Amino acid sequence: MNTTKNPDETLRQKRQQFHRLLIALGEEKYKEVIVEGTFHGIESTKDLNEQQLDLLILNAQNRMGRKESKQPAQRRPLAAANAPEETQIRGLRNKCLQVLAERSIKSTAKDWTAVNAELAAPRYQWVLTDEQRAQGMINKRGIGTFNTVETLRKLFYQLCAIRDNQKVISTKVTDKAKQN
Repeated sequence: MNTTKNPDETLRQKRQQFHRLLIALGEEKYKEVIVEGTFHGIESTKDLNEQQLDLLILNAQNRMGRKESKQPAQRRPLAAANAPEETQIRGLRNKCLQVLAERSIKSTAKDWTAVNAELAAPRYQWVLTDEQRAQGMINKRGIGTFNTVETLRKLFYQLCAIRDNQKVISTKVTDKAKQN
């Protein structure tokens, strides 16, 4: 029996092994970048020799070992790095929704009616321009109208003040009820 492999078959198997490693690492879409970054001017694994493939396989195996040995790292979303204002806006919207939820004004993924109805109240119409208010327009878009850090901050403080005032009124009412 002949134990020597055809050189083309060996290269094909090594390319397959490298591809399997990339898939396991979740890096298959970056294959061309990895190959070109390692071997300048070469974009395809078909253009590599056996030693070059061995090097790519070894590097991928090392990354696989590091990936398996590491504790799951806390990942920072790309949006946080690329658009810090967007991250801040999402955080403020979330805080506003939490304050509304404390007042039993809650939304679901498909039903924003309660939140939109609350934010259509006259006390929140400051978000509209003077011309819009003069025309009698009201905020029908709900929290989506508050689309800057400044307006969301102002809304958050306003919602907190309303929540706190409602708590004070509620405790006064319960205290009066206890006295009677």
